[in-house]
Amino acid sequence: DTALGFAYHICLYEDKENIAVTANLKIDFRAPFREGSEAVVRVYLDRIEGRKIFFSSVLESKDGSVVYAEATSLFIKVNRSKVVKNI
Repeated sequence: DTALGFAYHICLYEDKENIAVTANLKIDFRAPFREGSEAVVRVYLDRIEGRKIFFSSVLESKDGSVVYAEATSLFIKVNRSKVVKNI
């Protein structure tokens, strides 16, 4: 969730009026990830449909030989002022 949210800020950093909230996050674990291991998270912006932002990601070994997990997510853009009022 953190890596996908960070990707939103990098991909859509010019959107100062909105923030993205996680609406759906699906993770498929593929292989054990041992403590002390190093890995790479790759995040892909799949598409944008209005306020909906779809990402996918892969957690894999540094050399790409092992996929530890794959994820898909849906984020919704929400006006920042509406969220701040409700906190």
